Amino acid sequence: MNLHPIIVHFPVALLFLYSVCELIRFRVINRQSYWFYLKAILVIVGTASTSLALETGETAAKLLTEPNALVRIHSNFAEATFWIFTILSIAYAVAWINQLFPAFFRDRLSFVGRAVLNLSSFVLSGPIVVTLS
Repeated sequence: MNLHPIIVHFPVALLFLYSVCELIRFRVINRQSYWFYLKAILVIVGTASTSLALETGETAAKLLTEPNALVRIHSNFAEATFWIFTILSIAYAVAWINQLFPAFFRDRLSFVGRAVLNLSSFVLSGPIVVTLS
């Protein structure tokens, strides 16, 4: 049984509502305390349900005897959508955790930030030294 047409509409609706919420830029609405949480819930739940839609889509594609180019394009757009909204979901989750526990990332990112800075300076200085010599 092909569940993909039934399941795919839930994440599409949630991510569409999230996108509309991002486009609404009225100060009265943006200042509301619930606005951030509403957008965060829409994008996080929408992205989580997108993974289920991807799985059912792959199952539906396997049911086809010969997948055509349209199915491949549909699959590529679905995966791109998943990864774009996954990045947004992670950003909202980090911001939400940072609001709940302000010291959580400050203490951890100081070490990680120094490590990334040292690694990037090492990687970037290598080509500079080679070209100067």
